Amino acid sequence: LVRRKCHMEDVIQRVYDLDPDARYVGMYEFTTPLIIIRDPELIKTIGVKEITNFTNHRPFVDVGVDPMLGEVLFAMQGDRWREHRTMLTTLFTSSKIKSMFVLMSDCAKRFAAYLSKVEREIELKSVLTRYTNDVIARCVYGVSVDSVNEPENIFYRYGQVASQLSTFKQ
Repeated sequence: LVRRKCHMEDVIQRVYDLDPDARYVGMYEFTTPLIIIRDPELIKTIGVKEITNFTNHRPFVDVGVDPMLGEVLFAMQGDRWREHRTMLTTLFTSSKIKSMFVLMSDCAKRFAAYLSKVEREIELKSVLTRYTNDVIARCVYGVSVDSVNEPENIFYRYGQVASQLSTFKQ
């Protein structure tokens, strides 16, 4: 890895595969110990039952470089992470997720129908942004829009304007 003869993913995969029966494996990244959890039950215990004991994790984004990504739950740490997770946990109960699944499936069916008709290259980011817009509109706001087939709908246009606001002038 240091001599750039392989990628970090390759090293992690090799360590992961060392003992197929192990519940977890570990390695060092220079002087930092890393643990890779392999057992689904152990992942569930850590990720659900004992989550309050695991508030800090390896940061995947430099908040100084991208402050917007610093607002994502996975980038937060400590008390800030704990507060946001508590708030989000009440929003995403299993019954709410189940009801949203039906709404997301409807959006996915429309999206799949659109993709099955495409006979040319498309700009995927734009199309996926429109699909995401439809899912958010349906699940969060209860509004059914079809941004993929109706690219100029007002919900999508306002979403584009809102996502481009980086700072507010006072």
